[in-house]
Amino acid sequence: MPGMSARIKVKKGRKLAGWNAPTITIDAFSASEANGVPTDALDFTGTASDVEDGNISANIVWTTVADGDVQTAGTGDAPILTFTTVGASQVLTASITDSWGNTSTATVSVTVS
Repeated sequence: MPGMSARIKVKKGRKLAGWNAPTITIDAFSASEANGVPTDALDFTGTASDVEDGNISANIVWTTVADGDVQTAGTGDAPILTFTTVGASQVLTASITDSWGNTSTATVSVTVS
């Protein structure tokens, strides 16, 4: 309508909902110094949270990279993963995406000997 206007006031230093990226950590794994044994399973745990969504650990997606090949290794906060590539270092990545589409990752290297 002619002659109408609107003003929006945003306080300095305040973020709007959905602008906060989630946080994620790989908390523990059951192997000394991250060295696995062929065909032995490693029990990993991870936590993820978000300001708007709260605890979203159940949505963690775990992937591994070995010899340039990316594979989904599991989902959730406590996957049990098997590493069998002897002599190679594999990168394990835990990824989380919140309901606003913001993504964060954490990584750990596992060497099978």
